Amino acid sequence: MSLQEETAGSDSPKSKPMGLSSLTSLFSFEGDGGLKDRLLTALYVLTGAMALSLMAIWLPYGRLLAVAWSSAVVFTSVFEVVRLFGRDQDTQRYRPLPAALAYALLAVPAVGATVGAVCRVLGYPMNTEFMYLCLVLSGLGFVIMQVAEGRDDIAAASRFAERYNTSFLLLGVCAPQLIVISGSPIGVQLLWWIVSVVALNDAAAYFVGRWIGRSKMAPGLSPNKTMQGMIAGLIAGVVA
Repeated sequence: MSLQEETAGSDSPKSKPMGLSSLTSLFSFEGDGGLKDRLLTALYVLTGAMALSLMAIWLPYGRLLAVAWSSAVVFTSVFEVVRLFGRDQDTQRYRPLPAALAYALLAVPAVGATVGAVCRVLGYPMNTEFMYLCLVLSGLGFVIMQVAEGRDDIAAASRFAERYNTSFLLLGVCAPQLIVISGSPIGVQLLWWIVSVVALNDAAAYFVGRWIGRSKMAPGLSPNKTMQGMIAGLIAGVVA
């Protein structure tokens, strides 16, 4: 084959899709939760977060983007928790009405935080009384739901408490603070610091768990988590 034919062959339509296919494969998830999937997730999230952060800093009232992003993260987390816990423990059937009520109650504090953060960005006083009211209503609602769950079986009330008490603490009390922080004048910088701490925690827990992890932490919930990884992540988070 002549040099001209080889050159023509290299430019043929068949050779170009092969390069594109290799590039697509490189940036595609494996679906096994391994190191490549974690790295790609971090790459995509960081790219989007960086672009959003630059717009939030430079654009007028750009902090509203940070508030929207943090609110979306909290509301999505609430949805995932309710999707996980919204099934009957005995029959495993999905219960739409209790799940909808649990989502509404878990989301109420985030709604209050979002309203307060938006007011702060727009230059209005942040109504902390409304935020506290949302938190109290959420807590009272869960107490009523727990009583209703256990009206015929006290064990059902205990199971409800096991599922949602920690969720209320994390998503009803702690997570809305991220929304409030995002509305502050240095909210974007603080969010990046929080994300960095979480990323270091997760990375340390993952790699130490893979290298020297022996003791399973909670096999029923997450079979790959180890005590050694948990301790390493905790130390990394404290140091950060």
